[in-house]
Amino acid sequence: MLKNDLLVRDTISVKDALKQLDKTAEKVLLVVDDAQRLIGALTDGDIRRYILKGGDLLNAINGVYKRNPIFIFKNDSILMKPGGF
Repeated sequence: MLKNDLLVRDTISVKDALKQLDKTAEKVLLVVDDAQRLIGALTDGDIRRYILKGGDLLNAINGVYKRNPIFIFKNDSILMKPGGF
């Protein structure tokens, strides 16, 4: 079960996303649509790169987060070779 404070909409500001990341003490926020379907993921690294490129903290995250993230379901398993996928 996901904690609701990890879920954000793509209309929140970059500044609010930073506050949410700080509040949750997690490394990622999950960006969801109106039906709470996953549409992307936002990390502090995504925000850091955005700021370094001159991005405005008051803009929405819709141009900052990664769309179509790779994910697995909790009950799924993955086989990894040494050195990655």
